[in-house]
Amino acid sequence: MSREFVRTTLACWRLMTGDWGLNEERFAERGWNVITGICTIKLRIAGAESLKDKRRVIKSLIGRIKSRYNVSISEVEDMDSWQLATIGVAFVSNSTVHVHQTLDSLLDFVEAFGQVELIHFEKEIL
Repeated sequence: MSREFVRTTLACWRLMTGDWGLNEERFAERGWNVITGICTIKLRIAGAESLKDKRRVIKSLIGRIKSRYNVSISEVEDMDSWQLATIGVAFVSNSTVHVHQTLDSLLDFVEAFGQVELIHFEKEIL
């Protein structure tokens, strides 16, 4: 495993599990089959007429995703645009299939969320 991969995966592992006692060397030595899924989602908030409206919608969406899926999620771009938002999602598992299923289900949930329009998304599995 490359050092950068170990560092990125360990950071996601710590965020998801709260296990801050694990260091890079021990993590790499264990040879865990840790799969990290990263997804960037670009959204349009058509009904927003101000940043306050946008933040209310995005906060609601992020809260629902956090409660439904065990993922790390945050708004990462377009913070000053009142009709666009880009959110980043990270998910760690020991199964590639589980990562794909979770991210696909999450994208379906975002599409079904009535207050936003999914413009574009990018998924990456590490």
